[in-house]
Amino acid sequence: VVGGTTSELSGGKFANGAITAAMQYVMNWQGGGESAQKGGKINLFSKKDVLLYGAAEAKFDDPNTLDIWGHGTASYMNGLSSDGSNYDANGNPIVLDAKALSELVLNSGQWSPGMPIRLRGCNTGNLDALANPLAMELSGILNTTVSGASWYYHTNAIDSFSVGPKYFPIFAFGTWNEFSNGVHVGSNNGFDIRVYKKNNP
Repeated sequence: VVGGTTSELSGGKFANGAITAAMQYVMNWQGGGESAQKGGKINLFSKKDVLLYGAAEAKFDDPNTLDIWGHGTASYMNGLSSDGSNYDANGNPIVLDAKALSELVLNSGQWSPGMPIRLRGCNTGNLDALANPLAMELSGILNTTVSGASWYYHTNAIDSFSVGPKYFPIFAFGTWNEFSNGVHVGSNNGFDIRVYKKNNP
């Protein structure tokens, strides 16, 4: 929790060997029932993460874009185990790199070739952290447009979302970096206004 009322969508601690085989993860995700499949959304937050899971569920689904919600870093997003947590039986975070995430997308039934993807997790498009961040790699693998946050992605009481510094979430200094077929093609403002909420379309 950041600033008492805001939560960040960044990844947990990284452990060597924590990268999970993509197909095993997809089977867990489909069988566990914890990850919502509604319109254009995959929710990788555990239901135990009440604020972030609820924020992702409350967000309006764009039928023309696949939104992937979850804890993220510049190199991976956290996946779900069969028990609906973001950790395996040994307490290591389940890690989805670009290859594993592409397998999840392809097997989700939520995506068709060419459909844009937005990775709604911290630092997934951070070019300062990595020359080839997760969103860039995924766009190259799937040959589509993928957007990722250039910084920390915050939600404040489910009312609004912004990309900005870790400890100053109300300032949307960050951007959505957009990648197409493995190339950075542009950036957009890092603030998502309330109009996109389900209950305020």
